[in-house]
Order: sequence, then C-alpha cells, then structure tokens
Amino acid sequence: MIRAYAPGKMLLIGEYAVLEGCDALVFAVDRQAEVSVEKVSGNEYSVLSPSLGILESQPFILNPNGKLYFDPNINPFTGRKLLFFQKLVEFFTSHIALTPLPALHINLQTDAFYSAEWRRKLGFGSSSALTVALFKALDEAWKLRQSPEQLFRLALAAHRFAQGNSGSGIDVAASFAGQVVRYKMNSGDAWQQTLPQAVTPWHDLPMAVVWSGTSASTKEMVASVSRLKTTNALLYRNLMETLCADSSAVIQAYAQQDLEAFLRFTAKFRDALRQLGSQSGTPIFTRAHEELVQLADKWQCVYKPSGAGGGDIGILFAPDAQKLAETERQIQKHGYRTIPVHMATDGVHFIKESN
Repeated sequence: MIRAYAPGKMLLIGEYAVLEGCDALVFAVDRQAEVSVEKVSGNEYSVLSPSLGILESQPFILNPNGKLYFDPNINPFTGRKLLFFQKLVEFFTSHIALTPLPALHINLQTDAFYSAEWRRKLGFGSSSALTVALFKALDEAWKLRQSPEQLFRLALAAHRFAQGNSGSGIDVAASFAGQVVRYKMNSGDAWQQTLPQAVTPWHDLPMAVVWSGTSASTKEMVASVSRLKTTNALLYRNLMETLCADSSAVIQAYAQQDLEAFLRFTAKFRDALRQLGSQSGTPIFTRAHEELVQLADKWQCVYKPSGAGGGDIGILFAPDAQKLAETERQIQKHGYRTIPVHMATDGVHFIKESN
C-alpha cells in the first residue's frame, strides 16, 4: 500500500496580484490530505472517501484511453461528489504513456481541512492538497517515476482544468513544496511553470490564523475581480501595480526578517486589496474582516484576509508576542476564533507499507 500526503496552504501576501504574474509568498500548513492506494486483482478499480461521506467503495473502470466510468447505477449525489476526483484521474491518465495499469483501491482523506465544530471547510486549499497527494500516490503505485518538475506541472495543469481553467497554482505549489515558497506565474501555461522557490522560514514572526466565521468560493471571487479588467482596464492595471509593488516589499522584508517594514507594507497591501474589492464590487473584505482589521489596529497589529477573501481565514501579524496574545484575547471576546496551525516542514511525500 502507498500512502501519500500533501499539506495545505495559507497565502501570506500576493492575493490577486499573483494572477498577473507578480510575486507572492505562501506558507504550507500542517493540515494534510492523505491518499492511500492499494493494488487489487482484476481490472475493476474502486474509491471511497469518508471525508466526503462516501463510506462504501465505489467501483469504476478505466478504458484504454484513460476514460473513467463509474457503475451506471451509482447514486447521482455520490457521483457529483466524485466528479472532481474523476476529472483528476482522467487528466492524469491522459497525460501519461498508457500501458496496462494495475487496478487500485483508492481512499481519499481530507478531514484535516474541515472543522467539525463549525461544520465548515477551512480555507487551507483542500482541493490542491488532494490533487498533489493523489498524483504522487498514482505515480508511485504505477511506478511511473516522473521527475518532481513533471509531477508538479501535471498536478498544476490538472487542478487548473478541474477548477474550470482558473487559478494561479500557488496552492498547488505550497502543497508540492512545503515550508514557505515564493511563487510567480511564468505564464498562463502550466506546462511552462517552474518549480516554486523555497524561502528561509521566519520561525519567530508573531502571527496567528483567524477564522472569519464563513466560507467563501475562491472561483466566484476571482471571477468578480476579473470583470474589472474588462470594464476598466486602466484602473485595474493601476491597482495591480500597487498590489505588486507592496507584495514585493513585503516579501523582501520577510527575507530580511525586518518586522517594522513587514508590518508597514502588509498594511499597505491590505489597504490596496480593500480598494480592489471596492472598485470591482467584490466583497473581499466582509464585515467580519473589517471588524478584525479594527481590532488589530488597536494593538498596533495588522490583519488581512488570506486568499481570495469574502470570508474564510485571515492572518494577524503583530509587532511582538505580547501584543499578539492580547489581540487574540480581544478578537475571541468578539466571537472570533484562532486556528492552531504550524508550518508544514514537508511537501508532498509518501510511505510504502507492506501488505
């Protein structure tokens, strides 16, 4: 049996600007997707996912062209839950040299990305982590021996395809590499993307992750912002130039571990991000995000959404540990919760267990 693991992500800086080729910084978090695969006799594959509520194995076959077919009598609700998995497997098999591929039993686990208490998916990039873990598991089980660059590009292209050909791929980069990486889109072509660049982690940066109380759709938020590019290209370009400059300044301050500059430019980036939302009519900053910004300001801290906004998670940065602790106490009094996460030291990896 092969068990593959891939961490989730938390975007430190570079929201939306990364889609325009600007540098961004992403932090891999210790919430992992796990995919286990086991060879079985015959030619019938199967998949289950307790995380998706699929507790019974669902059989499927792969035809010689890599097309996946579930049992025609599969419950339609179950079929819809497995549509993302189906797209990933078909993409993977369509881009490898097909040979007789041993049948597998596949188990998908993404429980770490959900909060049972809040009954919500947390915004740590579960789909990208699942994609990377699945592709690593298939690569090892079928002994394809793809290079890291090949596997990364394949996962990046597949995730983009399965998500409707949108996204920068920064979440895939974090799941693939682990730790902290600087990421820049080379072009819109995933097959030309280079491996993410590792950055020395700033282990004692005072920060906390905050749950805003609601989940959000990254795809819908990005589509909303993108409409501004069509309706007012000049304004869009000016906003992106500001975001790019501030993101680069934050990344430089992170590399130098210059806390004063890091906080100052993060606040500037946050304000530009708010303007982008206002000008595009996109609710990047919800009422909760705005309240968290105000609470953080009282203690000379900086709060910003992490990712597309509209809800999900945010990050609180502080000038020292004492102000961080006090701000955390204050935001908890207002009904918000911090999420205990740490940096994932490993990117995608696997273990092989003897049967």
